[in-house]
Amino acid sequence: MSYYADLHIHSPYTEGASPLMSFRTIEQVALKKGIAVMGTGDCFHPVWAERIEDMEEDLDSGLLVYKDKRVQFLPTVEVSCIFGKKRIHVLLIFKNMRIAWRVQKKLKGNADPGGRPALYMTVSQLMDEVKGDFEETIVVFAHLLHPQFGAMGHGNRYDETGEVSEILPDAIETGISADVGMIRGMKGLDKIGMGLVSFSDAYSPESIGREVTEFYQGGPSWESIRNGIIKRQIDTIEYPPPLGKFFYSGHRKCGYSTGVEGVALCPVCRKRITMGVEQRLSDLEAAPWALKERYMVPLKKLIELSGLEDVELVYEDVLKKSPYQEIDLLINSSYCGMKVGNPLIDVMEQVRSRQIGIIPGYDGQEGKLVDMRKLLNEKMERANLLFESDVDHTALWKKAERIQELMMSGNMTVTKAEHEELLSRGVPEPL
Repeated sequence: MSYYADLHIHSPYTEGASPLMSFRTIEQVALKKGIAVMGTGDCFHPVWAERIEDMEEDLDSGLLVYKDKRVQFLPTVEVSCIFGKKRIHVLLIFKNMRIAWRVQKKLKGNADPGGRPALYMTVSQLMDEVKGDFEETIVVFAHLLHPQFGAMGHGNRYDETGEVSEILPDAIETGISADVGMIRGMKGLDKIGMGLVSFSDAYSPESIGREVTEFYQGGPSWESIRNGIIKRQIDTIEYPPPLGKFFYSGHRKCGYSTGVEGVALCPVCRKRITMGVEQRLSDLEAAPWALKERYMVPLKKLIELSGLEDVELVYEDVLKKSPYQEIDLLINSSYCGMKVGNPLIDVMEQVRSRQIGIIPGYDGQEGKLVDMRKLLNEKMERANLLFESDVDHTALWKKAERIQELMMSGNMTVTKAEHEELLSRGVPEPL
């Protein structure tokens, strides 16, 4: 029996996080998603830690439970190791709050009390500080390729010293703009053999569970989670990387984005662009990116794309009629309770078959979904009208053929320029 876990989230006390990130809300969202274990996030923050301390301990699993007691929690915190010009985020997962307090005490005087404490030490020094508690602490390099805060992101380039392979954290988090295929293709990491995990890094309720890790070793417990990560008896269900905020390189202020063929300076303002994950992998000469079998886009985003009105009402209605919770509905199940012809079924199928179109995100700007089947149908219908009116329809047919090529390739990426070209008519109105 497997279960889903999302162990990287934030409380309202992290800068930029939603004030709605209460434990009650986190629990409610996790129940709808079908997530069995959540991280608490920010367990070093004094106010949030008090609320964690108020939770009960489940007698069977040893994990923490809140009011409903159907979702379990593990104390977690993301810290920022600051040394030189590097800013590297590391996720710490603790067996219980007693261990968390012990580690925090070791770090006292070196950390501020914020939601994401700043530690003025190297990652190696952090590992030394928690070394005595290794059996009860899981150390994860957070969002490895994030341009500013990932250990191997463009801004840190921690790999150039070889320390990533020498430090050997328990696991690496892929991050929203990357997936396990990208990480495994990186030279050096492909032979280390550490676990690869994916979590949501949620700052708001809407983002909870957008990426999860599936554990296969028994029911929820500390031993199950630690052993699953150490022995790599896990799998990830991830957000399509181009939808992430740092897949492409670019400069958001000027609206400029580019793939690996881009330049270091924004052509509009001549300022340095933010180097994205795709470019970083190219610079590192990583192996070609192989698509995963399972990607997941939150149901509410798909409802919006399908054009159905009242997203919240449709969302609740779909879950009410389905015997499955959201994650299983998105990746595994039949579309129970949905009528044939429902536009939501179409966009869900596009995600499953990797035929959804995505205009990649860049420089903190999230990617945009494109309903490729809808676009294809519109082109074909219009081409038929032109044909019946004896008007040249060749240009439209070529666009329809290009859309079909993109869908069949399964790589999901559609550039802004190509999307604009596909949307444009470029031919006279039908007679």
